[in-house]
Amino acid sequence: MLARVVNQAIKQPAPVVAMRAATRCIAQLARTDSKDLKMRFVESGLVKPLCILTRSKDEDTRRTAATGLLWLCQTPGSTKDKWSRRIEPTDLEWETEHILMLVEAAESDDPAVTTQLWLGLRCLCTHQTIHVILNRTNLFDILATSLRGDRFKDHFTLLMAALLFIASLAETPWPPHVLESRAYLPMLEALARLLPRTEVEVRSMQSAKGVMSTWSEATLARCAAVVMANPDATMSDVNESYQQSFRQLQCYVLISDVVVLLESLMLQMKEIREGLFHMGAAQPLINIHLHSKYRMPKLTCLRALCLMAGSEALARYVSSSPKYLDILDFALRNKESMSLVKTAMISIKEISKDSSSIERITQRRLVSALGLLAKTTDPTMQTNLLETFANLSRKKAAKEQIVHIPEWPNVVAFADSFDPNVRREVQRLLCTMASGDWSEVCREALTVIIPELKRLQRSGRFDPQVVQTVIDFVNNADQIIKAQALIRGVLGRKRAARVRRAKLAQRESLRRLPTFREKPHSAAMIALEMFVPPTVVRDTAQDPEPASVPGISSAPQPAQEMSPAAARL
Repeated sequence: MLARVVNQAIKQPAPVVAMRAATRCIAQLARTDSKDLKMRFVESGLVKPLCILTRSKDEDTRRTAATGLLWLCQTPGSTKDKWSRRIEPTDLEWETEHILMLVEAAESDDPAVTTQLWLGLRCLCTHQTIHVILNRTNLFDILATSLRGDRFKDHFTLLMAALLFIASLAETPWPPHVLESRAYLPMLEALARLLPRTEVEVRSMQSAKGVMSTWSEATLARCAAVVMANPDATMSDVNESYQQSFRQLQCYVLISDVVVLLESLMLQMKEIREGLFHMGAAQPLINIHLHSKYRMPKLTCLRALCLMAGSEALARYVSSSPKYLDILDFALRNKESMSLVKTAMISIKEISKDSSSIERITQRRLVSALGLLAKTTDPTMQTNLLETFANLSRKKAAKEQIVHIPEWPNVVAFADSFDPNVRREVQRLLCTMASGDWSEVCREALTVIIPELKRLQRSGRFDPQVVQTVIDFVNNADQIIKAQALIRGVLGRKRAARVRRAKLAQRESLRRLPTFREKPHSAAMIALEMFVPPTVVRDTAQDPEPASVPGISSAPQPAQEMSPAAARL
């Protein structure tokens, strides 16, 4: 039915009016702050009619239905506004069917409907719910549509609601098969397109007209906080009288939210870092950092750049870019933001896992920049720093630079930490330095700390095997063992040669000497020897036998027995 114009006013047909009234009634029922009543509402089956009404041709009906779904999703009794940056997930047990209905209803041509549903769905973002949504819906395609750049001018609230919902999704890692399918790439591309890509676009974001041109950065931050807390805010809410200037303020808020969101996604999932890097998101961040006149966007973009590089898969791309390494060096030496320093150190840690990138890191003198962080008292930061040094120590040039930094005594002092993780990483670092290519510089540095390591070993806070490894390295045990083996081999071969020569000489002497009957060894043989005189075998060459006389036998004559008389004579 078509509406009729009566007295210059639009009069809706009765069915439309009744539908509007019914929709308001259902929405008011969903607005209750009682958990029991909301559960009864969900169990009654009224969720489905509300989702269907969001597709009504009547604008008032579909927007009222969307608002009712938002009220239903909010935590019962919550006092937080729908635009709150932090929101507690509801404790209501939603059925999977109803959650899928809400996601399907968000795919609407009306930006106001989609805005309300994004704000409502983020109240349902638990670990289990996120997995259900990502596995069974085309959520990323719907989000990519909501983030279209052409909707920025007219639907700023839709963009902010979508960013808040994605921020809720980023609080938990996504399922591995979702990351492997790379279904999130359209959404990432839409986010990257919101960033200014040229210097001209960055400078157009800066305030140039109206009251905003006179604002300091503190005033700008305060006004931006008003827009962030309520994207529906008008120009009068921030005391701005120029529409273009107010649009620049909205752009400032939007870009800040996009950069923070990208940082949150990259913190949770390394695959997001790789996707953003390969689609060229680094250049817009560099442009904002270089050409923005505000300090906070500069630091935020620099932190996102450092985090984007923190992936072992991207190590070769990043290390081959001197400009990117200079950015990391600058971030490590920054004294204004400790979060920026921590992010840069995490990136270097991930890059150092790739052996081929260690040489480029040492050439850019990033080791000295890392050494500046050795004065920290934060155990987490100490652990990351020691792990980075351990990765770099696989190369000779890197570990020589480590022991040369002025903060090397501070690194050694970490061995006496009360944190077991810190002590574990110190032991790993020492083992890595005491292995690999020989370095006299490392040997001298490790020699000094051996007494301290022995003291820690006696107290039971250091692994004895690690201490022995360091001692063996200092004593050059490997070289000594090799030298001993070499010497033993040479001496063994000489001794074997002498034994062989002695045996040959003995054989030669035995061949030349006369042969005697072997002396008896047993008692019986000795007794027989007393009665049988030994027979001497003459050497024919030295003592020839006498010539035989004809007629006389040469056989031995038997001994004649002597008479007693002869014996007396």
